[in-house]
Amino acid sequence: LGDLLTRPAGLGYEIADLPDLDGDGIEDIAVGMPRLRACRTAACPADAGQVFALGSKSGELLFRTPDGGEGFEMGTAVARIQNLLFVGAPGAIDALGRRTGAVYVYDVAEGPRWLSVFYGEQAGERFGQAVVVADDFDADMVPEVLVGAPLASTAAGDRAGRVDLVSFDGVTRARFDGPVAEGQMGVDSASILAKLSGPAGAGPHGV
Repeated sequence: LGDLLTRPAGLGYEIADLPDLDGDGIEDIAVGMPRLRACRTAACPADAGQVFALGSKSGELLFRTPDGGEGFEMGTAVARIQNLLFVGAPGAIDALGRRTGAVYVYDVAEGPRWLSVFYGEQAGERFGQAVVVADDFDADMVPEVLVGAPLASTAAGDRAGRVDLVSFDGVTRARFDGPVAEGQMGVDSASILAKLSGPAGAGPHGV
């Protein structure tokens, strides 16, 4: 990792297990670094973020995802289903120029190979702040993740938050709206799990 350890990066903000990529018989790890500036100069984007894959035994760098743009905060959330790595970037900008946030999907068995990206819906909602593996939540034989957008506005009010059930190809299967204004549902993994398992969470609705 070299000098990355000597500059602000948010190293280890989020960690996920990976398959055994280096062939030593031990699963490896993906480490989120959402505050990373990819170089030392002021010209480099601040808080671009990146995810590093490290050998669990050797500690060696196996691969890194591409940098995000200015303020993307890639690596704020990291989750894995089989060979698919989901990377939350709650400051990412969509095709319309809105800072909605996004989740990037990579195939880690291929280096990694970028597969897709899916964006939030509201500017400033921080979609991708948290990503939780749902496996096959809705029993449709397609693996899915739960993605938090904690600053999304809902019928309950501003910053109530939202959690989307999204398949690996970016299709939103269901949506859970935060029930309380300023409640920021989906701000982290624990928030998602607690809201969806407890009576306070709003029930899912299709999209």
